[in-house]
Amino acid sequence: MRENAQVFRNYPDLSARRRSDNGWHFTCSDQVQMTDKIVVMPGSARLDLQALKAVAADFGWTVRVAGNVRDAVSAQAVLFYRDALGSTCSWLDAVLRLRRELPDARLIVCHGLSETIDWPQLSDAGAFHALGLPLRVSEVRQSLGFLSAAEKRLSTARA
Repeated sequence: MRENAQVFRNYPDLSARRRSDNGWHFTCSDQVQMTDKIVVMPGSARLDLQALKAVAADFGWTVRVAGNVRDAVSAQAVLFYRDALGSTCSWLDAVLRLRRELPDARLIVCHGLSETIDWPQLSDAGAFHALGLPLRVSEVRQSLGFLSAAEKRLSTARA
């Protein structure tokens, strides 16, 4: 419970909340509209799209699976498992390649909890956030909250 209170203090735009069977649901009072802007890379079969879609819907966003990297060009956020770019692709190579192909997208690394990742290295290469697999609703909600806050700051800075 304290953890949720901390999130609300850090992200005042996530002030409205309601409790449901799946946990806390946030209703953003100043939502940044990103409809159809969350993309999952093809081949990321380990991602539970149901959990992701349910949380995205709470933010007013939809999720789609890209056919290839070019289908994700207009995405605000791209969730991926490294195998999406080939079974021999390392995490660093995956982030670097996606950053080169999708320079404006926020890259969210989705890795197995038993996998070792070098987060500082991936962050320096351009990763925005990381989620452990299997996806947990609470962690997806937190990640999308970070995404919403980042998009809101960006749109405020442009105005």
